[in-house]
Amino acid sequence: MWRTRSAGQATSTALVVLVFRVLSHISLSASSKFGAWPGILEERVKPLWCVYDNRVDERPWRFQPRDVPTAQCTAVVYAYLGLSPGGRNLTSYKPDFDFGPEGLRAVSALKRRHHHRPRLRALLAVGGPDMDSRLFAEPVEGVEGARSALMANAEQWLRVLGFDGLLVHINRPESFTTSDYTINEFVFAFYEYLKKRGKFFSLILPPEEDRRSTYFSPYSYAQCVFERSPVF
Repeated sequence: MWRTRSAGQATSTALVVLVFRVLSHISLSASSKFGAWPGILEERVKPLWCVYDNRVDERPWRFQPRDVPTAQCTAVVYAYLGLSPGGRNLTSYKPDFDFGPEGLRAVSALKRRHHHRPRLRALLAVGGPDMDSRLFAEPVEGVEGARSALMANAEQWLRVLGFDGLLVHINRPESFTTSDYTINEFVFAFYEYLKKRGKFFSLILPPEEDRRSTYFSPYSYAQCVFERSPVF
């Protein structure tokens, strides 16, 4: 049975599709620059990552996970979770939304509903521009087991909620470190930990060239598939 939509609903859906197409194009443009590097990309298909932001309920045009144009995506990203004080655990800053009917589980379920994209990944992003990046300090520096605790906790979130991998977005590394050495160790350790457990890991780089070159060396992001995008 077909259901008719109001003009407002149709316009909203069209805008959603357009937004996701734009975000995907930005991600593709950013990543294609690095596509020739051997050993970095796990897939031959150019990545198109569609971002589902959990601040969607704060915006005038509401859309739901089912509005994500998964036919055009290689991954759908749920952004963002945060970190607890000390950085040892992932945490939700919006639990009513994240654990509600349009939240985490609805996004991870997209890969099961769309059988025409068997390679579609559901990824969970942590950090971002709204989180204090200093919460990453202890796990990045390996203080008193903080790194191993965070890795184990993140893997549990991924497994329980049905996500395929984790995206780490340290938006302001300068707030807690002066070099890329400790971040390199953190990235490589996290990548290896999740890879052994069948999970994907990616690092999201800041859009500013000076912060990328100062705090993130090619050593760290050559260890995993990564995405550089001003969307995040």
